[in-house]
Amino acid sequence: MCDSYEEGAWFFTRKIGIGWGLATCWRGFAVQVGYVLLLIGGLFTVLPATSVSIYLAYAGVLTVLFLLICAVKGESFGSRLGETFVTYRDMDPRIYLAYHVFLGPALLAIALWLYFLPPQFKADPRYGLNGYSSAASYQSTEAWDEAQRFSARVMLAAAFITILFDGVSIGVMKPKMSLLTSLAVMALGLSAIVPITEAHLKSHFDRHGQKFVQPTSAR
Repeated sequence: MCDSYEEGAWFFTRKIGIGWGLATCWRGFAVQVGYVLLLIGGLFTVLPATSVSIYLAYAGVLTVLFLLICAVKGESFGSRLGETFVTYRDMDPRIYLAYHVFLGPALLAIALWLYFLPPQFKADPRYGLNGYSSAASYQSTEAWDEAQRFSARVMLAAAFITILFDGVSIGVMKPKMSLLTSLAVMALGLSAIVPITEAHLKSHFDRHGQKFVQPTSAR
């Protein structure tokens, strides 16, 4: 059963602004996870087979459906007017654990997918969101392939760090603080992918995408 400030709701309303926040129960959590997985799955299925515009339309339809579910099953915006705001301490602690369990492994699964099934190089600009796309990676097929492999390795490192931090923080922090700091660690890891990968490409390829020839040692 979903026990929340507004009985029967699947999502808390935001304490500041308009919208909904964390789930109050397993059904709300399942909806949020399903929405994220469908968006991510579309990056590897819908986008490569169609175009950016079709993927954006796909994501838009998913988002509208997700917001409709939130509107129907979430707390109403007027439910807290004139009342003291509740905090997420009222949420089932198992939901916090579910968010933790989902974060690291989900990132790990994406990184493994990109590593073992890297996107193929396509010069068509419609596919600009497919894989690690930057000016440096688009200079040649060889640069593209190296960018996909290396960025996936950096993402794997970010996933392992997130999982490790999750395991430690759950035992030493309060649930809400543990979840927020884990999200921050994951965000930092993801934000490091671009500068690290760009530095790697710059050190291995010239500005035309040709790989530097390693000097051979004279015998």
